Amino acid sequence: MVPGGRARPDPIPRVDGADRDRALRRRAGGDHRLHARSAYPREAIPISLTRPEIVRATESLAIGPRRHDLLDTYLRWTNDPVVMRGNGRFEPEEREVLRAALDVMISGPNAHFTVYDRLRTDPHEGPLPIGTATLSIDRPVAAAEFFITLGEEGRGRGLAAPATRLVLDFAFEEAGLENVFLAVLEPNVAAIRAYTRAGFQRIGHRRRSALWAGSRVDEVLMDAIPTSLEPA
Repeated sequence: MVPGGRARPDPIPRVDGADRDRALRRRAGGDHRLHARSAYPREAIPISLTRPEIVRATESLAIGPRRHDLLDTYLRWTNDPVVMRGNGRFEPEEREVLRAALDVMISGPNAHFTVYDRLRTDPHEGPLPIGTATLSIDRPVAAAEFFITLGEEGRGRGLAAPATRLVLDFAFEEAGLENVFLAVLEPNVAAIRAYTRAGFQRIGHRRRSALWAGSRVDEVLMDAIPTSLEPA
């Protein structure tokens, strides 16, 4: 989800006997050589924070693992009326459901991130959490589906594109993926613009496959590969 509209929700996995991520609801979010120069080089970006853990950063943004202590923040973002309306979801998520799902996110095989604004930093707590992102990874084919949610703290500041690009850089440079794809609701023009700026390209449509504020709409399918990324 990005400012100005909603894309697919960042998925909440179901806790099952296999202990792996699955979508809780139908969504209506070896040695790998660098193929393209990153727009956000990691060098020269000092990371001195011990809390939270940071796995990749730019001068202004960072991503790190999901955190149990942010459960209520995640719940607030998930149940934001704007997010719910744009996702075609009418019932708020229950705290215990999200808590159990968070355990799976933290221990499971997929990459579930918290997104931080490093320009708004508390000296004790570290950078401000502004959203979440997920790479739902299919390891055998080195591909992943991408999801992002920005809470109200991250909206209206042009952060969707750089946050998306930061996760793409992680996907290609550190996770060794060869393809990252997403589906975004067609009326979500702001999201499509942000994803395009980050390096995604349109590859197709799913017709009448989702709901936007209660109306039947198409989904735009997009993907990115390492060689499609250009310096920002």
